[in-house]
Amino acid sequence: MKAVARNIRLFCSQARTLSIFDTASLFIRALFKSERIFIYSKELDAPINSSPSHSGFDDFIIKGNPDELEKARKSMELLPWEFCCDLYDGVEDFFIYRKNGEIGHISWIYYKDDPNRIIKVHDGEGEIKYSLTLPQFRGKGIYPATLIAIQKYLREHGHRRVYICAKHDNLPSIKGIEKAGFKFVTNINLIKIMGIQVNKKYAAGH
Repeated sequence: MKAVARNIRLFCSQARTLSIFDTASLFIRALFKSERIFIYSKELDAPINSSPSHSGFDDFIIKGNPDELEKARKSMELLPWEFCCDLYDGVEDFFIYRKNGEIGHISWIYYKDDPNRIIKVHDGEGEIKYSLTLPQFRGKGIYPATLIAIQKYLREHGHRRVYICAKHDNLPSIKGIEKAGFKFVTNINLIKIMGIQVNKKYAAGH
């Protein structure tokens, strides 16, 4: 029931910014969805990329603060659902790119006991999910720089592995993931009927 309630909240959030036609299309897609998902991982005991092209972001990529995020949400005319994962899933850890008081990117970290559609996350692991770079900030390398910052944070807090996923045809996201040092693991077909996932989660061997 929790999954159904979450899907309803998410649908309503997305529908608020869509036309009637797009809302109907979203509903139809929710009845049956099959997506090919690429899964990537990074072992955190291995070297973490630190490209010179990312060094200029060090002062702007930080661990997010819930109060600041809530303030940013209230100021947005069109609120992307990716800025609301704490409200949907109860997660707490996220990183942002912030410059001149404006949040241009957000990435969330999910752990073992957090809701997860795709990966069965174990102790000592995390997954970076629901990343979004706002249009005016894209093409600057902020996404891979944020992924690197999160890797460093997780390693400093005793985690040994981090995952991230992307739709098979989301080439910009895949490029950013690979630039951040993630390695392709496998792909799965994510199948949902009436908003309920019917395929098994991926679980790495331990």
